[in-house]
Amino acid sequence: MNKRDKKRKEHRYLERQADKLKLQGAEQAIDMLYVIPLYVLREQFGFGNVILMRFIERFNQITEQLGHKKVPLRTLVDHIEYETGIKLQDNAVINTWNIDGEPKRVVRRPRKNEKAEVLKRTLYPLC
Repeated sequence: MNKRDKKRKEHRYLERQADKLKLQGAEQAIDMLYVIPLYVLREQFGFGNVILMRFIERFNQITEQLGHKKVPLRTLVDHIEYETGIKLQDNAVINTWNIDGEPKRVVRRPRKNEKAEVLKRTLYPLC
């Protein structure tokens, strides 16, 4: 085996390792997309098994439609904004509403260590 073959073999090995890491990251992201909303719906709003299963089914349907490009993500974002006044933009939640005929705008961006603090406060009781 010459140097070129060794480099190719090493390159293929590194590509396979990178693909495994990408797959693991994608699986973790999907798990988080399920777990966090389910946890919030159950703990904060008291939803039971039936509603949580409906959520999972609908979540899967929408995810599949997004994956097959049947519904663009922009449509969902626009619909949320139209129905609720909540605008999702550049990792920020912008809430707009009318008070006394005057539109108000609140921009909420996460602070640096806010995620860690929120997790400590909310998940510590679970440990």
